[in-house]
Amino acid sequence: MSDVAAQIERIVRQVLAEMPSASSPPRDAPPETAGGKEAAGGPAEDVSHQAGDWVVAERVVTLARLPERWDAVQRVVVPAGAVVTPAVHDELLRRGVALVFRPSLPTGTTAGRVRVVSVSRSYDPAGLVRTISQMGFQVESERRECLIEATDRLAEDLAAGLHAAVLLSRHTAASLCLANRHRRVRAILATTPEQVAADASAVGANLLVLDPRAHSPFATAQCLRAFVQGIPRSCPEVFQTRLA
Repeated sequence: MSDVAAQIERIVRQVLAEMPSASSPPRDAPPETAGGKEAAGGPAEDVSHQAGDWVVAERVVTLARLPERWDAVQRVVVPAGAVVTPAVHDELLRRGVALVFRPSLPTGTTAGRVRVVSVSRSYDPAGLVRTISQMGFQVESERRECLIEATDRLAEDLAAGLHAAVLLSRHTAASLCLANRHRRVRAILATTPEQVAADASAVGANLLVLDPRAHSPFATAQCLRAFVQGIPRSCPEVFQTRLA
């Protein structure tokens, strides 16, 4: 990054920090952009998240908000009206990564509810909880000692209206079998972000079983995004009699 770009980035961050309304979206949202260049047209169109998205929740997008690793990142998705610094535009253009503005949720829309349950004593799910929260979802987190108890409780919650759940366990086969014995639970395994997105769409998945030790932190976060960004999902009609 050039000295000029760095100075602009610092100035933008300083000015926005001093503005009382900096947390509110501007009246005129920027147009959708791709590859760091503005696209012709009016307001941002509806954006369906997909595998390869890096989602930023903050309305001031600086280099610090971009991923440390860029493997499989194809788009950076930011809120409508977000302020994106010139340095970010330059970095995305250099990497050939698209910048997409997503519209705000309509008035009265309720954010999806996600519960993260960990049956691992050694893994701290705080980072995953933060990732889901930054995507605009209501997220709850808890620990359970017993895998059977954890899957039973999640099944009850999903049947009662919980939009989706993430079960963190190193016993993935047992987790999948126990979860999928319950009616209305459609559990899938976290493998790769692309496979998670495909599997979730195929069965209308509402539970992701994830072994955090099997993936790097970056891959774990990407699998989580691929799963969460499509909720709430409905069971496909072809499987309604068995899986709904």
